[in-house]
Formats: sequence, C-alpha cells, structure tokens
Amino acid sequence: MKNLHSHIPYARPTRRLWYPAPGIRLHPLQHHDATRLLALFSDKVCDNLAIERIHTLKQAQNFVHGDGYAHKVRLGIWHKKHGLVGSAAWGEDTSDSAFISYWVAPAFQRHGYGRLAVTQLVRQLKQQGFHQILADVYFDNLPSKSLLINLGFRIEGTLEEYEEKPILRLMLEGDNQPHGLTQVSFHPLSS
Repeated sequence: MKNLHSHIPYARPTRRLWYPAPGIRLHPLQHHDATRLLALFSDKVCDNLAIERIHTLKQAQNFVHGDGYAHKVRLGIWHKKHGLVGSAAWGEDTSDSAFISYWVAPAFQRHGYGRLAVTQLVRQLKQQGFHQILADVYFDNLPSKSLLINLGFRIEGTLEEYEEKPILRLMLEGDNQPHGLTQVSFHPLSS
C-alpha cells in the first residue's frame, strides 16, 4: 500500500446545505427486503460498490444475507417517509478492527442520509469495542471520500486497482467518534 498523505490533492468540497434527515434508522435487512433492494439497485450502484451487478431477486436475496460478500452484517437505511433508501454493512477484520461499506440509492442522495447512517454505524461499532474502522473507496468517488474525511477518517493509502480504478483505504482510529450529527435512532447491531 502506498502512503498518499503527502501527494494526494484534496480540495475541500464547497459548503453545501445538508438537509436535516429526521427519521433515519439502521435495521437488519430481512429476506423480504430483497424486493425493495432490487428496485433500488442500478448497474452504477453495483459498479460503485465493486459488486456483481444485481438484476434478479435471487441476487438481491444473496446480497441481503451476505452470501458471497465479506461484510456479513447487512443493515437497511430506513427513512420514516420513504422506507428503505440504501444499506450499510460491516464485517470484522480483527478483534478490534471492522470494515464498513454503505450506499444510498441515487434518488435519495445529497439529503444527509449516508452521513447519518455512517455516523450511526461507526458509533455502534465503537460501542462494541472496535477501535479501528476501515472503508475502501474508489479514488474518483468524491462524495463518499468527502463524507468519510469530514467524519474524521483519514486516507491511509492506495490498495489495488479494480477495473483500472484506484481504491483508497480510509481509517478512523482510536476513541475518535465521527464528527457531526448525534441525533439518530438505532437498533443494536448483531455480529
């Protein structure tokens, strides 16, 4: 892994209004949620997640159950009005380190739902004793990279290239809590 601290040009995003996102909660995905997920998935969403494109109900069900994926704990991002708007997931790397991933369907992006979901997920993982939270992001995925950096993650380096796209590893370490929003409802995470 290359150290990128000294030579990654990073322009702070312009100030955007983050719309309040009341009513967001994380809740374990259930088998019956696959139908709604299938409607939310697009080829672009799957490509951004570096997963096989999901076109069938069976593929969506496999995603819900984590079959074939490193992140075994799958949580829906639920909005009070819109229902399921995306998902977050995590997997244990070591006894005190966890990997996270998340996505919000394009129709619901730029409303703060991803920020709320990641903030909530990280806080819950910290409460469970994980001291290091890792996330991998495509170098050109500026919204996700900015979200994580603004929550206190730092860029650790570059992993490999996936289909000729560099992947960044970001980390939140120690007792640092994510910066930002504190009012979120949640259900305990299972491992």
